Amino acid sequence: MALLALALAACSSEDDDPPPRDGGTARRDAGPARDAGPVDGGEARDAGVDGGVTDAGDDRDGGERDGGERDAGPDRDAGPDRDAGPDRDGGPERDGGVTACTFAEPFTGSAAAWPGAWSVAGNILVADVVNGEGRAVPDKMANPYSLGRLVATAPGCAFVNAEVTFKFRFTEAGTQGLGLYLRSNGGFLDLTNPPGAGYVVFLENFRDRAIGIWKEEQGVEIELNIPTNAPIAPNVDYRVRFRMEQLDPTTTHLRARYWVDGDPEPTLWSVDTTDSTAGLQNIGGGVAVDTYTTYMPGSPETPADAFIDDLVVVELP
Repeated sequence: MALLALALAACSSEDDDPPPRDGGTARRDAGPARDAGPVDGGEARDAGVDGGVTDAGDDRDGGERDGGERDAGPDRDAGPDRDAGPDRDGGPERDGGVTACTFAEPFTGSAAAWPGAWSVAGNILVADVVNGEGRAVPDKMANPYSLGRLVATAPGCAFVNAEVTFKFRFTEAGTQGLGLYLRSNGGFLDLTNPPGAGYVVFLENFRDRAIGIWKEEQGVEIELNIPTNAPIAPNVDYRVRFRMEQLDPTTTHLRARYWVDGDPEPTLWSVDTTDSTAGLQNIGGGVAVDTYTTYMPGSPETPADAFIDDLVVVELP
């Protein structure tokens, strides 16, 4: 027994270090004519909430303890790599930790007009808020086409480089379009002084293009890239991401994608292009929303409702 007691006293217990664990997507130029046909449409108003993307945890190193080194806890890596897709490049902070400018329009409740940041630039028949969504309907106009525009400014925000996300819905097949401008100067086509200018992502269901990127220069809207994409169905909510970045003093990079609300966001861009229009480089600007119909003056049809919601513009570095 004495020998057994001595043997037990001589033994000391020590903890093993825990093993490391790994942690944890031809609207409207002056060119081709558009045939308008009467198509009856309906309305559907559904609200939606867009999700965010967060990165996994940081590596944590332990310190010294009781003369021996020991990890304070399991190592965690930064999680799986993400491409330039749903994760925003640069995040919502500028270099140095300064919070970036953000403009958000959630369209809450119901109201007879869009919220106070917005004003009508031209040719709007209806602009109100219905059950938490912004509704925009253009009036019929012959010169140059049936387009309406609302513009907004974000005080203190230049938006030279920016990304916008939003949700939208058409209510009629074959007659509608909706655009979201960045670097907007607040003008409207060639009907204002100064005339309109900026870059726009344009969604459409009146031909087989679906999504494209345009520019407005001296009041003239010109397509930059409009690939063929899956058609946009009426009475279905879609999400859009539009990114604009100044690559160098003479070139702006423009990318956009769209997907059905509730589906995973794609990792590939639906349209990707660059532009070197001198008057649109290295400038800030506001935000604008276009609403379009193929119906022209003299036709008996009333332009259909278009809805937009969850609009967020974030400044990029």
